[in-house]
Amino acid sequence: MFGIRTIAVGSVISLVTASLVGAATSANAVEWSSAAQISADASSTVQAQGAPVFAQSADGMTVTAVWRSDNATSQGVILANRSTDAGVTWQANPTQISDEASATVKAQTPVISASSDGDTVTVAWASRSGEFGEIYANRYVDGSWSGSPALLSNPADTNSRAGDPILIGSASGSAATVVWRTQVGASLGQIESNGFTDGAWANGPTLISLSTGGGANSTDVRAVGSTDGSVVTAVWRTISGGLGAVYANRFSASAWGGSPDLISAAAASTANAQSAPAIVTNPSGAQVAVAWQSGVSGNGQIVSSAFASGAWSGPELVSSAAASAANASAPKLVASTDLSSVTAVWQSRNVANGEVYASRRTAGTWAANPTLISVAAASSTNVQSLGQVASNPAGDTVTVVWRSYDQFNGEIYANRFSSNSWASATRLSNAAASNFQADEPQLSTSVDGSIATVAWSSNTQSFNREVYANRFDGTWSGVELISAPASSNARASSVAPGIVTTADGESTSVVWKSANSSFQGSVLSSEFSGSQWSDPVQISSPPSAAANALDPVTSMNTAKDRVIVGWPAQNASNQSAVFAAAVLTTQSLTFGSAPEVTVGGTGTVNAESNAPNATVVYTSDDPTACTVDGNTVTGLVAGTGNCTITAN
Repeated sequence: MFGIRTIAVGSVISLVTASLVGAATSANAVEWSSAAQISADASSTVQAQGAPVFAQSADGMTVTAVWRSDNATSQGVILANRSTDAGVTWQANPTQISDEASATVKAQTPVISASSDGDTVTVAWASRSGEFGEIYANRYVDGSWSGSPALLSNPADTNSRAGDPILIGSASGSAATVVWRTQVGASLGQIESNGFTDGAWANGPTLISLSTGGGANSTDVRAVGSTDGSVVTAVWRTISGGLGAVYANRFSASAWGGSPDLISAAAASTANAQSAPAIVTNPSGAQVAVAWQSGVSGNGQIVSSAFASGAWSGPELVSSAAASAANASAPKLVASTDLSSVTAVWQSRNVANGEVYASRRTAGTWAANPTLISVAAASSTNVQSLGQVASNPAGDTVTVVWRSYDQFNGEIYANRFSSNSWASATRLSNAAASNFQADEPQLSTSVDGSIATVAWSSNTQSFNREVYANRFDGTWSGVELISAPASSNARASSVAPGIVTTADGESTSVVWKSANSSFQGSVLSSEFSGSQWSDPVQISSPPSAAANALDPVTSMNTAKDRVIVGWPAQNASNQSAVFAAAVLTTQSLTFGSAPEVTVGGTGTVNAESNAPNATVVYTSDDPTACTVDGNTVTGLVAGTGNCTITAN
């Protein structure tokens, strides 16, 4: 980070400028803090299982990390650590927030939610007892974790296996709801929930789906909630007799509905819900949109239902009617904040090849016909997988990315909705030129959606990966290699790189794992700031047998100006610790007033950084005109604008 301040030097001094000058320099830059170990050292009894999960305060200053760690017999516990300076420093020792691991207590991967100030945190996880499971939670309140975790589900027995909790928090942290699926017997499932209100968890779970009586198997649950946590909507698929239907239940006025609502058509061969439902809601939770794939004689179509004014409407056909030439699957939904506009995007098979379609819901009605937003399907443009979809808060700018198999090569494509229409699909990669296989496009946008960046990895002919990016700022910039060129000693091994973008879109960071010739990993990053991508920067320890970094994860605060990156790392015995967490900050300098300085006299310059624990260093651009010691400027030669101080 750097900025410049120009000062006049003379017998009588006046302020020359009150703002940064010099268009060639910027007061904004991206910098990483030093990596910090947030777990205990790896050993036979401390073995982190995967990367940490983060929750950040709205301003990004308070961060909580949680992860699962196994002992020597693969019995897991949940550990937590906290930072109050945006992840630069952490508590010396993590806190165990689950019960002690044993043959009957095996904690699984946790989920986490934090209040907007980061001072209240809820963590939930499943714990296995043999083949049976329970759901637990712990809360950080008033500076400490609860002494013992709370059992949210029924105690596990030979007929009950709870797992895969979904956690809905609240901005204040005072309310939390956990929803999960419990397998009953050999294969049937039901959906249950427990909530934290009025300072306590409920005494036992609430059944919110149909019971498993009669052979109903509820699965594929999804849930969303209001900002204050007072309203939660859960949707799921229930299978009976081999046919699926979509149900919903809502938590409102401190209670779940007595019976779930059937929001799809009744299950039949012509209305067979076949995918997990996609769901979006508005901040109050009063409006909800849901979409899913419904099978008709072996082919799929996209169907939607909406909740508004206290009732469900629909179901409504969103795609074309199912046919062998229009076989739609697995929709994704994005929406405006107020849900006045909803966009559904899905993949459709045109007999042998794939295409991407979209439809928009405005004024409560879906468009009469969906829009083909990919290139028409052919053997040379065969959509293989739909990637990510992003919308701005107004819902009027949408970006979609996907992978297409073009004869022998994987290519990355994108399309954008703006100014009330879709553009033509754009190929972002150039894999065919080198016979590469581009994979797993990752999308990040500015808040207003006007700037979008897509990053992906590409497998070379020598089976070494590279990381590429393409950036939209009015037009797509063209594909750029942002990792080192692939070699036996520098191969990106993260199939899906992490990517984050600041609120204004001016700064983007892409993070990935790279392996050397001994297959020892390090975490690297490239930053787009100003007008170009930086060379890769190593943000983990140098790779070695004792420090083998694994795939990283990224987390960004809601203000979109602070990012945490975390990863596990293995020692020589293949035992993993949550070895490091790094902080990405978009730093800026704010100058105070320029001082009045006379020849032989002194003045003080001040520039404040928004980065935690940052030290600002001042230098004189022309030491013959003035010098600077610390932040004290001494004038040597009189003149207007001849003393320029650079802060960085």
